[in-house]
Amino acid sequence: MATPLDVPRIEATLRRLVGVEAARVTLSGDELAEIHVVAAPGMRPKHVARDVRSCLAAALDLWVDHKRISVAVCQPEGEEVAAREASGGAAPVLGRVRFGALHVALEADRAEVEVRLEAGGREWRGLANGVAGAGMTERLAVEATLGALQHMVREEIRLAPGDLAVRRLGERPVVLVEVRVVGLRGQRRLVGACPVEDDRCRAAIGATLAALNRTLATVTPSGWTEVRVEGEWRAEEGEE
Repeated sequence: MATPLDVPRIEATLRRLVGVEAARVTLSGDELAEIHVVAAPGMRPKHVARDVRSCLAAALDLWVDHKRISVAVCQPEGEEVAAREASGGAAPVLGRVRFGALHVALEADRAEVEVRLEAGGREWRGLANGVAGAGMTERLAVEATLGALQHMVREEIRLAPGDLAVRRLGERPVVLVEVRVVGLRGQRRLVGACPVEDDRCRAAIGATLAALNRTLATVTPSGWTEVRVEGEWRAEEGEE
């Protein structure tokens, strides 16, 4: 006989997620029927849904179909007006930054990493060179990613790499990346995380984009609204 689901524990676990303001779980008999989540302003529904699935799987060994997760995001009053004023009265241009390609070239003790991102119908490239070694190629991938993103931000904004670390979450390694945004009211330090699906360089790129997923829209002239790296989870969740 299956163990009954502990709804209060599930809801309490979800409310501890960053960006989740409220959570409600409904059952159909003894099975989970739906998960309803209210996310904080600025959060991306698909990112929240992914975090919900990962959290339940890692913390409670509970695997949930993404179709059972509903995410609502509250928009602060006046946010739309402020966005229009910041763009000169016009509605901001919507866009998405996607991972395009990664190329790593090794020669003796040197490494060259090229990252290509796609946004607004264009390809943006970043290149980084340095010493090859344990952990260094991942750092070069971060630098190259920021180099590509640097072309998209306003001239007064500078994106700089910070620390990089690899930790284990459950049975999977996760790459953590710190990004410094200089020129936006001084300096901000942002942190992103991405599980390692195939290689650590790809995960480092994903973590870099994750660190900037809520900030890039505020520092680009054209108002990008979402940044992400597409991994195996994308096909699994049936996104476009």
